Amino acid sequence: MTRTVAAIATPPGHGGISVIRISGPRAREVVQTVFKPVGPSVEPAHQAVLCSWRVHSGLCIDPDTDDILDEVLVTFFKAPRSYTGEDTVEISCHGNPVITETLMQALLRQGVDLAGPGEFTRRAFQNGRIDLSRAEAVAAMTMAASRADAKLALKLLRGGLSGPVCRIRDQVRALLTRIELDLDFPDESVPMPVCDGNNWVETIVTALETLVSAGDDGDRMRGGHNIVLAGRVNAGKSSVFNQLMNRDRAIVSDEPGTTRDILEANPEWSAYAITLIDTAGYRNTESTAEILAMQRTADALKTADLIVYVMDSVTPDIDLLADVIHTDGDTPVIVFWNKTDIGPEPGQSQQHRVSGMRSIQQIICGSAKTGTGIDTLRQTIIAHVTHGAGNPSGQVLMLSLRQKNALQLARDAAYDAAQVVHRGDGFECMVPALQSADYHLGSIIGDTTPPDVLGSIFSEFCIGK
Repeated sequence: MTRTVAAIATPPGHGGISVIRISGPRAREVVQTVFKPVGPSVEPAHQAVLCSWRVHSGLCIDPDTDDILDEVLVTFFKAPRSYTGEDTVEISCHGNPVITETLMQALLRQGVDLAGPGEFTRRAFQNGRIDLSRAEAVAAMTMAASRADAKLALKLLRGGLSGPVCRIRDQVRALLTRIELDLDFPDESVPMPVCDGNNWVETIVTALETLVSAGDDGDRMRGGHNIVLAGRVNAGKSSVFNQLMNRDRAIVSDEPGTTRDILEANPEWSAYAITLIDTAGYRNTESTAEILAMQRTADALKTADLIVYVMDSVTPDIDLLADVIHTDGDTPVIVFWNKTDIGPEPGQSQQHRVSGMRSIQQIICGSAKTGTGIDTLRQTIIAHVTHGAGNPSGQVLMLSLRQKNALQLARDAAYDAAQVVHRGDGFECMVPALQSADYHLGSIIGDTTPPDVLGSIFSEFCIGK
């Protein structure tokens, strides 16, 4: 890398600060032309001397006009102990687009090039600071839609995928070396017993299957979860919705048919990507608007991962609940027995009838008006989502489609190698399959990834990362 590049590394718009990142062989030289540190006399010093891993305060100056552009903090990271592995400088300025653009233009006039999408991370990969799986984790961190996503991305950034992949690849290469040794020096080596070869390959296959399964669990953990509130009109769905959101998002009224459209919101109390959906209530009506609203309710139920059926304890309509469950199929249902502050909790016969319905997971008694039972409902929703997403403390990985495909191809190749042993063929027949497994594992960490694929991966990054 001979070019020195720069880009704004923080999101566009107004904010507390913005950061401009410069990387390349001329990074320190260029910044020294626009930066003047401020000494004890609060006057610009004549020459900026940037020490590595130290924050310098001072002024950014337009070298063509000597105009002061901003008061800034400058941090210099000397190669190779920087994010990119090159000399890197970060300028922290006031978070105003006018200021950042002015500073960028001053840098560009000094011969710095504008960085492309993901160029800093690509340089980190090409300079050996990170492997490709960790580079992709950087993009995943910036795009995480929930705390669960961010946790999985951080796991990859810390080697959660590259570590196991490298260990498996070492096993594949060790087996290849042993087979080639027996082939090249048959008189000088002890032939590998069949049982040892079989155990060796089976260990590789099992490890790869574990990673593929961890990726599947990660998909379930990352997937958005639609929680749909349904029930008869005036059952209190919107009140329950507001309680779950901890604020008044839905209009609440004693007038039947208040909710005419789907209302969606994402609660902050879940680490997972949850969407709460408030729907129109069911009732017999000739209102065209309400009929359309109930059709939208039916459509929302088809997308539901969990249904919270709000039952009015004053006038419970269990037959309607049965119809909703029958129509929707096998989607899990939690019944929130609402208005227990003014109505009775379900009797034994009612509990027996509701609990016996297909897909009913639990009956929770409470009141949206007083907040009774809301915490229990919230925790039940979280438990359902967590169960459906796999165990977040276990082997769960956030895999891109490319990584998942490479793991599957490596697993299939290892399985083909195992079949060689089972058929009783010579170990030399395993070599092509093991080489294929080695190639696909290498593509995950970037050793064997074609340049066009690398270009496609980093083109998806934002500029400045």
